[in-house]
Amino acid sequence: EDLRPAAVAPGGNTPRVLFGPAVATTDSEQQPASAIHLGKLRFGEALAQLLELACADETRAIVAEDLFGVWINRGCPVASLQFSAWWQGRRAVFSHTYGLGPGAAPPAWLDPQRGGLVDPGLFHTVFLPVRK
Repeated sequence: EDLRPAAVAPGGNTPRVLFGPAVATTDSEQQPASAIHLGKLRFGEALAQLLELACADETRAIVAEDLFGVWINRGCPVASLQFSAWWQGRRAVFSHTYGLGPGAAPPAWLDPQRGGLVDPGLFHTVFLPVRK
């Protein structure tokens, strides 16, 4: 599927989980970031880039340290690459999400006007942790 990076909310906010005690922040504060920069690559391209980085001796440790996991929803065309980084003295897990591009039609199995009938077997997600 042609999954494109989702728009980031103003202020750079992306879905994230923080481990550790709460710390007061301001909206202008820099958000957590990874040393791995995937830019505007589509999901498949970004995944291929990560695999290439993991194959190279000089970047394998960076991928192992920064990439938390790969999340794929089997029922609808969305996915995310989840990264971890130190932020405000805590470990943060944040997501780069991907979905259909603007104006893209949903897959036939999700579109009742095209005879779509969602298979109940697709109502789940898959998470692939990197360190396993």
